[in-house]
Amino acid sequence: MLTRNMNIRGALLLTFCSLLLLVGETVEQNTNPSLRPPLGNSLVLKSRTQNGKEIYKCSTNEWVFEGATADLVMASNPSISVGSYSSQNFNRRGRPVATWMLENPAGDAAESGKTFSSVSGKELVSLASGGHISEALLQATSHEFDGSASLISYIQRLFPQGGAAPLQDICQLDATVVEIPFEVEFWFWQQDLWPPAVPASLSVSNENVIQGFFGEGVVVYRYGGKAWEQTQADARLFSVPGGSLQGKFFVQSSALHGRNTGGSFWWELNAPNGFQAVGKLQNAPVPVGRNCLPWSLVTISSFSNNNSAIWTYSHVQMVSTRGGLPPVHTLFKPIKGMIIRSPFTAIFWFYSK
Repeated sequence: MLTRNMNIRGALLLTFCSLLLLVGETVEQNTNPSLRPPLGNSLVLKSRTQNGKEIYKCSTNEWVFEGATADLVMASNPSISVGSYSSQNFNRRGRPVATWMLENPAGDAAESGKTFSSVSGKELVSLASGGHISEALLQATSHEFDGSASLISYIQRLFPQGGAAPLQDICQLDATVVEIPFEVEFWFWQQDLWPPAVPASLSVSNENVIQGFFGEGVVVYRYGGKAWEQTQADARLFSVPGGSLQGKFFVQSSALHGRNTGGSFWWELNAPNGFQAVGKLQNAPVPVGRNCLPWSLVTISSFSNNNSAIWTYSHVQMVSTRGGLPPVHTLFKPIKGMIIRSPFTAIFWFYSK
């Protein structure tokens, strides 16, 4: 799953794996690879803004982003409304909070009692777009109400027009506010209900997929004098990005150095009734793309739970990884004993015989 002698390529920056697309994939790929969600997520809605405006305030001769609003319509049919978009800069030292309100279809509205549901996200990657607001990839951080937005995992901001801050020399009087029109497409993705295709050595035959959990955490590296060595890995597990907390994952240091014969990969899940699963690598992890942890397969060796149904779990795949590698190109010479914490995400798929 996590290995010390992996082929390390890329930087510590939280960038997505440049994964090769599967044959037969139907999603348009005319976007920059760094703006694509990991495999294991599927495009479910393309929208476009109407009546969009970016709001800036002059502060000490600098235009500061204050917020943005827009209506959302179907990208393929602007006469169909799908919701609204807003972004607010609650903390100028941090990144703005973006929220999308998506209209619920009649069935979801009847079941949830709400005509809309919402998803908020954080910006992971931002690319300049020639005098317009940037293109970006965002990861869901929270959801509200059941319905169209409740399972959204990633949002792409694509094909922007306008919206960039005015020239600096126009900012002369503090508290001056300007509204700049903009248009952009927001593409919404959901975490799949089935694992993506994996290399043959990581496949599981004649078993049932039970559930997938989105994991977000860090891999800890220590510089040993010649190379970075993994010393720890842990993550919290969620139903989907920004979803409900389901448990946690961690790796004992012995597993990170090849001494995992007793099983050193641990999952502690809150339901059903709470249980703990322990496992060990079945085969060598497989690098699937650049700038991300390799994918892997773990054989479950033991459980701790009163529910007998849990004892049938057999394997866990770690796929759809992003980040988690140590730095390669740095502006400093690492010192022996230096510690680096590298953020990562992955999806863990549980199998049962």
